[in-house]
Amino acid sequence: MRVFESLAAIPKADFETGSAVAIGKFDGVHLGHQAILARLLEAAQNNGSHSVVFTFANNPLSYLRPEVCPLPLMSREQRIEALSAAGVDNCVMVEFDEAFSQIPAEEFVEKILVGRLRARHIIMGSDFRFGYGGVGDADLLRKMSSRLGFTVEVVSAVVDSDAGCVSSTRVRQAILAGDVEMASNMIGRPVMVRGEVVHGDARGETSDFLPPTWEAGSRDLCRLMASTRVL
Repeated sequence: MRVFESLAAIPKADFETGSAVAIGKFDGVHLGHQAILARLLEAAQNNGSHSVVFTFANNPLSYLRPEVCPLPLMSREQRIEALSAAGVDNCVMVEFDEAFSQIPAEEFVEKILVGRLRARHIIMGSDFRFGYGGVGDADLLRKMSSRLGFTVEVVSAVVDSDAGCVSSTRVRQAILAGDVEMASNMIGRPVMVRGEVVHGDARGETSDFLPPTWEAGSRDLCRLMASTRVL
């Protein structure tokens, strides 16, 4: 999977045949995100076009309202790995900063999604908003679609029999509550925590599962949460 970390890095010529584009934050790449990705890949295959995920390297709230920005479920690297494993061809993962926050929703669609990525089909979740002031939504996309020559698809939320509507917020709440099993059900795989052990209180000397670099699965995560402080 190719990863573009800025708008300037997107090669226009590479997308002349068109693309199917999924837009969203994709934090956690949970079952709802996976449903969007499945539709993305199907649309790209049907249209003979590129599959593209357009997302942000950081949560937009980290710039807009840092005091209420939640902790991420995945690092940038983990999201890239998950999107690549899903079969996505291209990922545009840009920093949400002052310049990006000022882009009007119509301009984002016309100049970036269509102008640079040559989007022929745009897919998003029902709750995603984009553009300056968050005014961009599925209705705006539909209004612009005929003039710019693309189709729009909104993927409904996935509902878990126990957790209800699957979302990054619900996954985060389950993890913070210590219900790793519930979180794993919503993301469709074991919850993983990846990190590096650094010098501290030397507690790692007595640990039997924390090497210098580590990735903890659901069972180990329970033990880790029980024995450490979350900072």
